[in-house]
Amino acid sequence: MKLAQIILPVLFVALLQGCANQEQQISKELFVCDQNSKKVLLLKLDSDWNDSSKVVWSWSAMESPEIPENEKSRYDYLAEAKPVKQSNQLLIAGGSGGGVALVRIADKKILFHAYGGESPHSAELLPDGNIVVASSQDNLLRLFQEVPNNAKYIDLALPSAHGVVWDFKRNQLWALGLDTLYAIKYLSAESPSLSMVDRYALPSHEGHDLFPRKNGKTLFVTTKKSVYDFDPQTGAFRHLEPFSKLEDVKSIAELSDNGDIAVVQAVSQWWNDTVMFFKPEQNKRMSGARFYKARWNAANLFSYGNEIE
Repeated sequence: MKLAQIILPVLFVALLQGCANQEQQISKELFVCDQNSKKVLLLKLDSDWNDSSKVVWSWSAMESPEIPENEKSRYDYLAEAKPVKQSNQLLIAGGSGGGVALVRIADKKILFHAYGGESPHSAELLPDGNIVVASSQDNLLRLFQEVPNNAKYIDLALPSAHGVVWDFKRNQLWALGLDTLYAIKYLSAESPSLSMVDRYALPSHEGHDLFPRKNGKTLFVTTKKSVYDFDPQTGAFRHLEPFSKLEDVKSIAELSDNGDIAVVQAVSQWWNDTVMFFKPEQNKRMSGARFYKARWNAANLFSYGNEIE
């Protein structure tokens, strides 16, 4: 037997082990919005979610001294907690309470907070530090200028605004509405502005969640009836299997290419006490919870690739 016949299989096994070790090193943690406890919780996938001692990190307006007493209720119905700034900060949309906040994870310091509209479902941190909020009940995108002073804001009408995502490659925003996905130009200047530059009709009505996929190239889009993958390059939607038959998906997020996809589907009015995964045996339930959205504590190439590469 030739030496190469011995060495090559050994190298191949080592390569596989290296890939496996790299996969194991990925931190499988989720930020979940629990409307029952009125908290954002950071939970490990392999922990017991019914053991409060296993909570890695948490935040609530009630425990934040920097949120005024008369504004704490703005965060009673937390909608989204999105890691930004290489997962050093968390951008929080307060849902029907109306709040929006930027929190430094290390010490829970509030870097910014404001009234984002009647029902902020999502928010995005822009490259210049300004913040844009998607508020559904009042049908608008709200752009806060001069963050963190939040002295001024402008609104852009957008029917049933539910999602907003920055696209660093195209230097623009994507925003999800009732039956349309919008491409929106952001002008960063002394007087920042938002303007619609293109629109794509959704394959089904009532858009809800909009979030980048792990590949850094396409977007998850959920509606009342289904789950899709949207390619900004072609402008095409395709059904995302095996999730296409799921209705009322409030959030979907992807950690890696091996099936680590977390889904929150509304089964009790607008919430669920369970985060579902590609493999049903991996589903995680918290007794009494009212989960709305879940986001992995992970890098986001699509929105912040310039901070990662």
